[in-house]
Amino acid sequence: MPVNGVLEYLWFRDNDPWWATLLRAVTLIALLVLFVIKGMHKVPSGSQALRTRFNKVIHIRRDVYDRLGYRTYSRGEAKVVGPGLVIGIPFVHNVMVESVTEQFEPLPPMIRLQPLREFASQINFKVIDLEKALIGVTDYKGLLVNSCAATVRRLVQQTALSDDEISTRVLADESLQERASNLGVRLLELNVASTNLTEPAQLAQAFKQAGIVLDGAPAAVLAARTLNGASSPAPLTAVDDDAPAA
Repeated sequence: MPVNGVLEYLWFRDNDPWWATLLRAVTLIALLVLFVIKGMHKVPSGSQALRTRFNKVIHIRRDVYDRLGYRTYSRGEAKVVGPGLVIGIPFVHNVMVESVTEQFEPLPPMIRLQPLREFASQINFKVIDLEKALIGVTDYKGLLVNSCAATVRRLVQQTALSDDEISTRVLADESLQERASNLGVRLLELNVASTNLTEPAQLAQAFKQAGIVLDGAPAAVLAARTLNGASSPAPLTAVDDDAPAA
């Protein structure tokens, strides 16, 4: 069928009423607008994105020359875009957006047994390698929090260390920094604060040290329950336990 025949079949028909032609026009315009919208992706300020093609990361081609002057092509760095408007082919190209500014994640609360105080902490970090953070692992933030919490728990056991010393030693831990680098992030700071335990948490620790179990569970979970109808803080992790970080 010639091109004119196709256009006549899809668009111009002598026997069709005017409203049928108008309906075709509206439908085609709507499909065109939808096609354009699906191909547009916005990367917010303070964020960057990896371009993907059929859910595979697009890498910049790298030219490599050997001694004889022959040029070969190798897989280069992942193509990073943004911030701004990214346009691609709908259903073919996509973007994976992630913030590259300073981010904050709290660590699970712990208990310093000697003296008996609640220890709260928060890590500050930045994403420096989008491909490692978004493609290399499923949940880079969760893995980073668990790694930092394990290091902090070990340092909190040393009762002679102050809050500032704990923060400094966490950032100076080479294995932790290497782990963060493998996740595509850079640790910037650890904010720590120690406060006196609430009454439910003190009771929970007293019961736990005495070996008392309530409702078939360790008494330490009392810190998560209510006292006289008032909500209490989230469950605390004693630093003398070997349980993994939450």
